[in-house]
Amino acid sequence: MLSQITGSVGSFGKYNYSLAESGSDGKLGLAAMVTNRLQPSLIDGDVYLDASGLDYVHEGDVTSNGALLKLRFTSNDSQSLTGTFLSSTRDAELCVSGSPARCLADTGR
Repeated sequence: MLSQITGSVGSFGKYNYSLAESGSDGKLGLAAMVTNRLQPSLIDGDVYLDASGLDYVHEGDVTSNGALLKLRFTSNDSQSLTGTFLSSTRDAELCVSGSPARCLADTGR
């Protein structure tokens, strides 16, 4: 089996990490990986005014996640069965939560 772990930290609170594993045991092969990345917004904490005149504090983080799993089973020299699972999400907090959500208009404050 081969394992790999990577990570990085950047300016303004950005970070990224990934974990990976691959290898085989007899007729079964495996590859797996998970990742996560956070990108905070440079305008987090700034105050904005929406069209109704209400103001709010901006929340603009973006989070990305991914996962991969691939399995291969080889029954003989000419036949194999492969299965793949892939998941990916991206979450962007551009508005203050609530109903209705309120979004960007700079108040100049």
